[in-house]
Amino acid sequence: MYEDKYVPVETDEAKANAPIQHGIDNDPTHDTQKGAVLGGVGGAVAGGIAGSVLGPAGAALGAAVGGVVGAAGSAAAVNAVDRVDNDNNVTGVGEHVSRRDGVQTGGHDIDGYPDTRGISEKTADAITGDRIDDKTGMPVD
Repeated sequence: MYEDKYVPVETDEAKANAPIQHGIDNDPTHDTQKGAVLGGVGGAVAGGIAGSVLGPAGAALGAAVGGVVGAAGSAAAVNAVDRVDNDNNVTGVGEHVSRRDGVQTGGHDIDGYPDTRGISEKTADAITGDRIDDKTGMPVD
């Protein structure tokens, strides 16, 4: 059975070199700026749609206001979370680096090693009939 392996986080270099994905884009830096951009885009779209009730000028004004409010709100929220979270483990909490990749859903490759496919890959494989673990290239049982 595949078990979590935790090691103490001692240096920034150890954190950066941990064999896990650091956040959604694998870059644990500039989270506030990324949050502002995503919030701004989402706010502009939502504001534009809401403002379109008042016509083209309303849509433009709604998009502008929604973009500013969305960017500011999202940046503030991401900044607050980023002060206390741990980008070096799956849960985001604790002082350890998690060396486990993703959520393991059980099963084994034909060589006896754990099936590394996640929920999405297993779902797609069930629909397409694919029996290969994409990460390892091994057939699964």
